[in-house]
Amino acid sequence: MTALPVLQSLYQIHSQSTRFTANLPDSQSLYQIHSQSTRFIANLPDSQPIYQIHTNLPDSQPIYQIHTNLPDSQPIYQIHSQSTRFTANLPDSQSLYQIHSQSTRFTVTLPDSQPIYQIHSHSTRFTATLPDSQPIYQTRSRSYRT
Repeated sequence: MTALPVLQSLYQIHSQSTRFTANLPDSQSLYQIHSQSTRFIANLPDSQPIYQIHTNLPDSQPIYQIHTNLPDSQPIYQIHSQSTRFTANLPDSQSLYQIHSQSTRFTVTLPDSQPIYQIHSHSTRFTATLPDSQPIYQTRSRSYRT
């Protein structure tokens, strides 16, 4: 593996059956990551202050597609799988994201070392665990295909 320029970060993603790395330059906003059985697209525009999940959240947010304004410093990450589609907002201070699906397990390591986001997918149920004092959302999504 060749050395990366200073402005580039190395992202490593591990699944149960495949292991691969994605090179994510800071100046780019669209990243595509392919595994043997799933396809993920991470869209990282600068200062996009939205948090979007294609599902139903409890309390005062009952819409299957939710847009919530977040601080401008938090970029947006969009991840697509074959059976689910959702967007997870990754604040700059957070570095480790774990995403578990029913058949595959992924660990995304981001620069710096801070809190953890965990999103569990089991059929149509998602659980997002937020760091610090942020609440936990247990959600149900509509079944649809990308």
